[in-house]
Amino acid sequence: GWNPCHKFQTMQDPADAFIGPAGIFNTGTNLLAELLSANCAIPAKKQKGRGPGMRWQVPWGKHNPVKTFRLHNVARAEKDRIDQRAVLPVVTTKDPYGWFGSMCRHQYAAQWSHRGHCPNLVLDDAERRMG
Repeated sequence: GWNPCHKFQTMQDPADAFIGPAGIFNTGTNLLAELLSANCAIPAKKQKGRGPGMRWQVPWGKHNPVKTFRLHNVARAEKDRIDQRAVLPVVTTKDPYGWFGSMCRHQYAAQWSHRGHCPNLVLDDAERRMG
């Protein structure tokens, strides 16, 4: 079957590799970053004294679309310029209904009209009258 990890492992020296979280808002990217940092390491990187290799985000920005930004952008928070092809993104997802609820509580930079009830999945009476 399809094994992107094997392809990633054979593309460059493991001592130069990184792993970092990516995903849209409210999908657990911060939790994933903490779990990776607390529990994971790339052995070849540690042996060369380069740290564990876990990043708090991918270098193109953890909430940015991969197709648009990978290899074309370095997130503002990134100080080190690293080879983005040497980063294995670990992507978080969330079920859509739960994600809508999370976005209602913590909108980040996303904005939409939800007139007092959120998630706005079903029209209320006032919205039905508006057409």
